[in-house]
Amino acid sequence: FGVMNKVQRAAQLTKAFRITGTPTIIVNGKYITGPSYAMEDNGVNYPRMTAVMDDLINMERKKK
Repeated sequence: FGVMNKVQRAAQLTKAFRITGTPTIIVNGKYITGPSYAMEDNGVNYPRMTAVMDDLINMERKKK
């Protein structure tokens, strides 16, 4: 029963945030980011992706 509730909740969140692929990172329910947001000509810029995530997380931490 508990697992089914979590699966249903995950499906609801996927639809609410319009997630089309994985990995997708949602910061504090406000910001959506992931590898597809850090694409360059030669592929994903992972250092840039993690820097964006860090910046978003730090920005939200400062608000609290």
